[in-house]
Amino acid sequence: MRNLFSELPEACDNTLLIAERIESYDEVFDHVDEMPQFPDVPEGGTQESWLRKKALKGQAIRYGAPAPQHILNRFGTGMTVIGPMGFSSCFLVVADVCRHARGNKIPLGPGRGSATGSIVACAARITELCPLEHGHCSKAREA
Repeated sequence: MRNLFSELPEACDNTLLIAERIESYDEVFDHVDEMPQFPDVPEGGTQESWLRKKALKGQAIRYGAPAPQHILNRFGTGMTVIGPMGFSSCFLVVADVCRHARGNKIPLGPGRGSATGSIVACAARITELCPLEHGHCSKAREA
């Protein structure tokens, strides 16, 4: 790398400084139990079951009911990653913040990070970007 960027030696130094500050995934997952919990989960439900219910409702609005099989497949895959990793509560909290912002005409960006490409995030209205259709979710403007 230093050969490629020989005219910018500080770029390599700065890259190394940033890399040394990044936590390992193990360190991040050690704190999953410290994630915020969404307070409005109905009694008897879990963060994961409530996210699934809310996202399935949004999925029907965005893609129709029943949703096409490729949407259902992608949604199922997303939930099998989000739930076991302990991120359902985060999705619920962020979805609630986004709902509040939209309801109060507070501008939102398109989203950041890998969750933005999740069909679960699209169905939960965290983002208006559809990860499958290269643009806004097909029925998002009607929701």
